[in-house]
Amino acid sequence: MKVTAQVVTTPSVDTHGTTILISLETKRYLIGNAGEGLQRAMLQTKVKTAKVTDVFLTGTTEWKNVGGLLGLILTQADQEAAKKADYDTKRLEVIERVRAFAEGRGDGGTAPQIPELFEKKELNVHGNDNLMHTMGTTRSYVFRTSMTINFNEIKEDFVDKFLRVHPMKVYPEGFIVNPMDTIASTDLTGLYLSRGRKRSFDGHFKSPKTREQVLKSVVQDMFNSSWTMDSTMMEDEIPPHDDTPAVPAGPPKRVRAPWPASMIQRLPRSKPSPASLSYFVSLHPQRGRFLPEIAKSLGVQPGPDFRKLTEGQSVTTDSGRVVTPQECLEPQKPGKSIIILDIPDTSYVAPLLAREELQDDNIEATVYWMLGKGVASDERVWGKIKRWANTVNIVSSPELCPNSITLQGAAKAATRLNLLHPDHFPIPKYDTKPIMSPPEVPGTLYVARPQQQITILPKLSNDQLSLPLTLEDGNFDIEGVRTTVDPEYMKLAEQARQSVLQEEQTKGLEDLPGKEVEIITIGTGSAMPSKYRNVSATLLRIPGVGSILFDCGEGTLGQLSRLYGLDELQDVLRDIKCIYISHLHADHHLGTTAVLKAWYKAKHDGMPAPAIATPMMPYGLSHWKKYNGLLGEYSDVEDFGDSWIKFLATDQIRIGEGDTLQHLESLYRALSLSEIQTAKANHCIGASTCAFTFQDGFKFAYSGDTRPTQEFVRIGQGATLLLHEATFDDELSAEAVAKKHSTTSEAIKAGIDMGAKVLMLTHFSQRYPKLPVIAEEGHGAQKMKVALAFDMMRMKVGEIGRFEKFIPALRELYKDEGEEEDPVMIVEDPEQLKVKNKKSEGKKEKKDKKEKKEKEKEKQAKKESRKLESAERGLYEGEKAAPTHEPSSPTSPRKTLPGYF
Repeated sequence: MKVTAQVVTTPSVDTHGTTILISLETKRYLIGNAGEGLQRAMLQTKVKTAKVTDVFLTGTTEWKNVGGLLGLILTQADQEAAKKADYDTKRLEVIERVRAFAEGRGDGGTAPQIPELFEKKELNVHGNDNLMHTMGTTRSYVFRTSMTINFNEIKEDFVDKFLRVHPMKVYPEGFIVNPMDTIASTDLTGLYLSRGRKRSFDGHFKSPKTREQVLKSVVQDMFNSSWTMDSTMMEDEIPPHDDTPAVPAGPPKRVRAPWPASMIQRLPRSKPSPASLSYFVSLHPQRGRFLPEIAKSLGVQPGPDFRKLTEGQSVTTDSGRVVTPQECLEPQKPGKSIIILDIPDTSYVAPLLAREELQDDNIEATVYWMLGKGVASDERVWGKIKRWANTVNIVSSPELCPNSITLQGAAKAATRLNLLHPDHFPIPKYDTKPIMSPPEVPGTLYVARPQQQITILPKLSNDQLSLPLTLEDGNFDIEGVRTTVDPEYMKLAEQARQSVLQEEQTKGLEDLPGKEVEIITIGTGSAMPSKYRNVSATLLRIPGVGSILFDCGEGTLGQLSRLYGLDELQDVLRDIKCIYISHLHADHHLGTTAVLKAWYKAKHDGMPAPAIATPMMPYGLSHWKKYNGLLGEYSDVEDFGDSWIKFLATDQIRIGEGDTLQHLESLYRALSLSEIQTAKANHCIGASTCAFTFQDGFKFAYSGDTRPTQEFVRIGQGATLLLHEATFDDELSAEAVAKKHSTTSEAIKAGIDMGAKVLMLTHFSQRYPKLPVIAEEGHGAQKMKVALAFDMMRMKVGEIGRFEKFIPALRELYKDEGEEEDPVMIVEDPEQLKVKNKKSEGKKEKKDKKEKKEKEKEKQAKKESRKLESAERGLYEGEKAAPTHEPSSPTSPRKTLPGYF
């Protein structure tokens, strides 16, 4: 049996911590930190998650360690849902053939065998205190049933047929564990009790339970509920909620049931836990080698009896002799050990190294040291490594691992765009040298690097798996990328740069209000992170006023860090005065906690707001008051600055009344605003569009995710800058209707109807990397300038008209764009050239297959969209069609499930 341990991530601004993948022939285990950026890093390095059955989280339960877990789960769940849909379609085809055969309509022969029902994948997530509470805070916008997901705050050994995982929980020095701590109490304050009958759809939450039972039920119902779109319940059984209208007079009606987890009004209270988790992994002993000659000499015939002996079963020979496995197998080999030690800071060093499991100086193991900031300078760590002479040690820490490029596909794209204009398309900032080097120690010691793989069985070895776009020292190869750029693109890029130099500001935009306002498109992709585009986030920087962050998808903080560098980032964070969340799909807000925590540290040095009246920033805008409550629930687990935040509900801004509007005037003053307008988006429950008008006349309109709507056109009238989603190309209009997104032409038409001066398109589908078709001379009677957003692109409003000069070069750059897999070859020998030539020959065939597949998908999307056509006829018919039940709370029936869309 082959067993390997691979480093997936090391500390960098792209991925906070260290993650290890232990691979066996049929199973995989992910162990370590699951911070933001993990799934994108796994995509970059082609780490497959299909065989991952168990995730073991290390360290403390903080967002930096678990912030990427939800994205990873949602992506896997959606992939499983797609697999199931394909499987079920094929199964129905087989059933139809069986029916035809039974009715004599078949082609003769035997009837085909009907496949078994699709088997759900099961994923188990093991973690520390507060894991369930953290997951439970997402219950209003996370719901998946396509795979079975179990969460476990691990207390006992995990054992399967391959290995044993022994958890080692430690607390920092000086911390006294109180067995009566209220974290395990039965404080159920705020739990929902239904209006009338004391039951809910699945029969859960009939009466108060213990804290642990409630959290387990909530998380269970988020992923493993039997709820379906057809589930119903009586109207008076739906739990009360801030956004839920009162039950009308008269007998209650039967309505669609909300999914069970959303029926909890508030989770039981919790408190931060300083406990840190490490693991001692023991592979089970391996049977000895089978000795066939000895088996024959004992009278065993080759064949099935040989197999039984290797499987541990005794056999009886023809002479009646019973032969046991021990007689013809070499002695059993002891199992190998893998130790994962997560030390958040120096206060955990002594308690962890004092664990009984770690006292044998003669231990033979592969040891991964995940060291927090400052721990690499602690002599106690190196002293332990010196005493463990028989171990292989892999050390990962912020001081030993340079802040190198993890997401090399995105860096490659940025490097190529940088040739077009270095000011607008900066190269990500990174470091090539570590802060310190490890001391010399006897034995085997490696500094962790992504794609570093240790073979545990059958023979111990250290391998560095290939990293495309890197030099031998592991650093990103900028010059190597540049040398592979097509000469025609280089020529067109040079022409564009020269043209821009001749014209300081775009003609027609010189007198625009807000021409010095800078827009930075931090993430421009839809649904889920990809190699080349991160999910939604846009920073608007208003000189002399401050900054507003519009949406904040997973990895936003990492993108900002790559753009500005760690020193300048502190000033950028302190300048943020408002975060606007358009809706609660995960790709638009999962990065909020990390950004707020970094802002909190930069602005207030991590000190909570005083009780007396104080100017508090930033302001948070989102649809649901519930979202503010969810952030408050998470603040039970981690102090991320929640005490400094003022929250405004966008639906209250729209209707002009509500308790959160008390903060509106102070927001206007803080950002020199004259008005904020919001309108419902045609996308999902609670989604909104907005328009921010500043006192100098600059007006910014943002679509979020939406089908075109007249209300958005109304509030955005006369916008200086419109940022509009363009998820799908025009040829995929049916899919845009089905998924409630806009096409390129629809976004442009919205800008023309709005009278916008400048339009920037964003939120492009990750599956369709084609460059959208836009005119170079402007659109509409107003000759509206149009630009396409790229990750980390930065432009002042008065400069956006330059983009038309970049279009010829961009068309050349992306003319054959697809899912690029070609690494930059640093050294090209004949064998490598053969590989490249073979890839080139197969490129056209791959492209043809992809086009065929996309046509089939489009056909299916058109079929699905028929259900919505009556409500979507015409560009703006969404509001004119017959009303459909579109409730405004997470406890109400939904037409679109939450998560990544």
